This record gives sequence, structure tokens and C-alpha cells, in this order.
Amino acid sequence: MAINFLNNLDLNKNQLQNAVIQVLATDPANPVSGQIYYNSSSNLVFYYNGTAWTSFAGDISEITTSTANQLQINNGSGPNVQLAILTATVANSGTSLATGDQIYDFVIGTPISSLAAAAANVSMGSNKLINVTDPTAAQDAATKAYVDGAVVGGLTYKGGYNASTNTPDLDSSTSAATYTITVQAVAAGNRYFINGIQQQTLTLIPGTAYTINQDDASNAPHPLLLSTTNAAGGAYSTGVVYYLDGSVVADLAAYVAGFAAASARKITVTLAAGAPSLNYICWYHLNMGSNVSSGNIAIAVGDTYTVTADGLFFTEQVRIGDFLIAEVATAAAAGSALANWTVVQSNIDIATAAATSGAAIKGISGYDSASFTVDTAGWVQLAPKTFTTSIGNGSALSYTITHNLNNFDVIVQLYDLSTYDTVYADVVRTSVNVVTVSFTTAPTTNDIRVLIQEI
Repeated sequence: MAINFLNNLDLNKNQLQNAVIQVLATDPANPVSGQIYYNSSSNLVFYYNGTAWTSFAGDISEITTSTANQLQINNGSGPNVQLAILTATVANSGTSLATGDQIYDFVIGTPISSLAAAAANVSMGSNKLINVTDPTAAQDAATKAYVDGAVVGGLTYKGGYNASTNTPDLDSSTSAATYTITVQAVAAGNRYFINGIQQQTLTLIPGTAYTINQDDASNAPHPLLLSTTNAAGGAYSTGVVYYLDGSVVADLAAYVAGFAAASARKITVTLAAGAPSLNYICWYHLNMGSNVSSGNIAIAVGDTYTVTADGLFFTEQVRIGDFLIAEVATAAAAGSALANWTVVQSNIDIATAAATSGAAIKGISGYDSASFTVDTAGWVQLAPKTFTTSIGNGSALSYTITHNLNNFDVIVQLYDLSTYDTVYADVVRTSVNVVTVSFTTAPTTNDIRVLIQEI
């Protein structure tokens, strides 16, 4: 039985979806202006105009043609109109009809310069304008090459730099260098330390002479060698000279044999261009060394790094939060120098989180720790304000959700992961960190997505 409405139904500009209007075989009796229905006999929709029922289809019942160049429009209330459909090439002030081919040819053959100026923004649909001439006026478009050539001093942030391990490799120099090796016991066992840094990458730029010194007594049972693998079987000796007590020995085997008894032990290395990837390892023990780098990575003018671990940058001490800015472009493995860089020291805290917004300001500015987090490098980020999870197991009707937002002022929304429609359930804010969601019908496994936002 139909529901009777005795007053207007106001949808407040919302949609009436999946609706069917009244279906009748004949006009309904006692109509009122604006009433509509679907006639199942004629398969047309009619509306009442206050005087008569009128079809939404209008008076035109069909369009026919009896010749190749003429259309006839049949009008239910007459007269029937005939239209000539002779075509001609599209032309300015022309009055003839045009075929699709004629219209296409006209559009394709019309240069953009012949069109009127755009009256609104023009989207290129993620496509490019190509073959653009270099600009001459302030508002002219410019090519990438023109902009790249015009920009001077631009900075490109490349990421973090670990000054303790020289990662990525920025401070390699083509100057001859000596690496002092010691051995120390750590939790995982004995490890090589290079200039005091555990298992630091050993930089050996091709063409540059290096000395690897193992005079320290801690090295006695740990002769170092270069290897193409992580085992002594891959020993690499091209460009390598071995010394014991100040004298050159014949080869690696002689170096290893006399290593423990000698008090002065060193290797000199000058790698050739094209040397294979290498590691430095202990002849006797695994996992003591690390890899060999062929030198600095490629560096462009304006490359900028943030120091993430204290250490030496060439000969200068840098600390967490310092900035390194390249002033000179350097090819990979070409060797750089401190003079090629600007080091911006970070001597004060840029920002520090306080317990509340009213707490003491530290550094240049302070931030409410309830809204922001600040790491040791001064990186400020918004504190977590949202929580999401999926619930449903096919049997349970109630779910306890721990969001840890520490606030009752949270908005909880649910949607069905199958249909992506918003759904509704009973939500109880059990505590500042927990909400409970209940259903009358158990949701299927992980079918309900829960979105929680702190206000």
C-alpha cells in the first residue's frame, strides 16, 4: 500500500535516486498542474500543463528523408517542415551545412594564431607545448632549457649526510692519504676501525696513492687485504704493494706469513681506472671489514645536504643539523675539496618542542609538543592527529579500538571497504584513547574501515 503524503516533501536540493514515476495506461483523472506520469501504452512521459496532458517528447514525432539532400520533420500538430541538406566547404559567412569531414578539415587547417584570445585558463591535459621559441617579453612562455640556463645559485636538497661514515661519499679527495687501521672488539666480535670509525667505507679513488697502516699492535692477528669477494679467495693485488718493517715483501702470501712478527706493517694502493668492486677484509676472520668506494658521488652546484651524524667533513668538524652546500660541480670519483663547499653551522636549536604552548621558548622558536614533534636535527613535523584501522571478523558485534590520541574530542567515521559507502554504527568514546564500535549484524572480515580524527 502506498504511503500518503499530506504535505510537500522538501529534499533540500538532494537527489531522488533510483525512482520510478507513476505508470498508467491512460491519463489519470482530476490532474493538477505539474503532475507527471509514464504512459505504458505510448511509452511516453506526460505532464499536465493546467489544460491538457502534454508529452515531454513535444510535437515532433519523426524525421524522415525521401531524397539524398532533404530532411522532412513530421509534426503531430503540423505543418511538416522540409529542410535542404546540401553541403559545402566550411567558410566564413557560409550558410550551407557541412559534413564531418569538411568540419574536421576546417578545424585541423586553422592555425591557433587565427583564433580569438582565450577568455579563461587553457588546460593541456598533461601534455607539453613543444618547439617554443626563447622568450623576449616578461609574460612570454619559456622552455626548460631557457629556465635551466637562467637560474643561477639554485639549491637542490639531496638528503642527509652521515659525517661519521661519509655517507653518501662527499669528502673524498684526490690528495694522497693514509688510513690508520686498528682492531677493536664490539658486541658482534672483532672489527676494523679506520681512523677511529668502525668499518668505515674505504675510499680509494683510481689514480690516487693511498697508504693503509696496520702498525698498531691490535692488528697483529688480522692482516688486511683487498678482495673482490668477502673471502680471501678473491684477493686483489693489482696496484697493491706490501711492506713489513719498512721493506717491500714479494706478495700477499709473504705479507701474511710475516705479519704477526713485524712491528711495522702497511699496504700502499694505487688503483687503476676500471678496477672491480672491492672490499677490505681480514685474511683470517670474516665480517671485520666493509666495502671500498671508488670516490665521491657526482656533485652538482647547489646540491645541499643536512648533516645527520657528527664527524669530520674533510678537515672540518660538522654536527647534526649543519648544512653542506656544493659550490663547485664535481664528477663522480674525481675528488672534491673543502673549498668546494659552504658549510652552514647550526649552533643553536632552531626549534624545540615545549610541554605546552605557554612553556618557555627555546632556540629561535618553540612549538607545542601536543601539536608538533621536533627531532634532534630540528626537523618539525605535525604530531599524529589521526588513526585508521579495519575491523570485522564475521562474528563479533562489538569492537574496542585503541587510537591513543588522548582526547575525547575525536570524530569517528566508518565506511564499507567493499562498496566505499559511509556506514553507521553505535560509537562510544570509552576513554580518551579508546572508542567502542557496535553493530546489530556482524561485519565480515576487515570489511569496515574506521577513521578517527582528533579535533
